[in-house]
Amino acid sequence: MLMHCGFCEAIGDLSRFGTLIHEDDHCAVALHPDSSVAGHTMIIWKRHVENVAGLDSDELAHFSRVHRETERVLLRETGRERAMLLKLGIQVPHLHLHIYPVAATASRADVMAAIEGTVREERPPEFLERCRESLTASLS
Repeated sequence: MLMHCGFCEAIGDLSRFGTLIHEDDHCAVALHPDSSVAGHTMIIWKRHVENVAGLDSDELAHFSRVHRETERVLLRETGRERAMLLKLGIQVPHLHLHIYPVAATASRADVMAAIEGTVREERPPEFLERCRESLTASLS
């Protein structure tokens, strides 16, 4: 673990990074608090690795399954057609993947505004529970 890895320090309470909609022994899925797009979500790997390349084959299969199901649920629940993915690790060098559901008509400027957090979409009140229930059902 790095001396100051925010994710590693928060294991056991990853909800400080957003509203958890799924958590298991290996990862957590959190709706991001910035809500730049209604479904902005992070998948956070619990064991400290910086890159997908640091996962073993079984871990990669698990991460991929959680990513696929999370993306599928978010696209359905937001009514969007595309998912933009961002994995930087600049501020926190720990494997976490941002998912931004956007419309097929979104321009580069629209996507960059979402990534930079200069826009905000309100989430419908039932959005959280629908995502949580759907993701729980699909990952069970």
